[in-house]
Amino acid sequence: MIIYLIIIGDVLSGNQSGGSIHLGVLQEWFGIHWWNSRAYAVLFVVLFVMLPLLLLRRIDSLRHASAISILLAVLFVVLCSGMAIRAMWEGKSEKTRLVPDFANGVSFFDLFTTIPVIVTAFACHVNGKRLFRCPFGMS
Repeated sequence: MIIYLIIIGDVLSGNQSGGSIHLGVLQEWFGIHWWNSRAYAVLFVVLFVMLPLLLLRRIDSLRHASAISILLAVLFVVLCSGMAIRAMWEGKSEKTRLVPDFANGVSFFDLFTTIPVIVTAFACHVNGKRLFRCPFGMS
């Protein structure tokens, strides 16, 4: 959940690293204010989106939230595909690289910053089977 909150904070409020500034959705729409900083955006999402979902007594009640999340994932794929096709059509896409480009001052060890995400995903994938049983009798 922490990884998702980091991603949500980056998308909503952007981030600043290495001299480059990435504005988030809230900052692009409303400008830079104290209330659309990363801390307040994540606090709002936790209190008004995630907390009510966590307080539900039965997991069956989450079926509508799961349907919305699947629809949003499909929308994300459609939007990204559309943007990629448009970039290819206009000739703005770059050649795909099979290996990382270390010429721009990126260290080999920067590749290992993804290990916590991969380990968390693997741990949740393996342990999720023990927590939730398949309703159809299959294991």
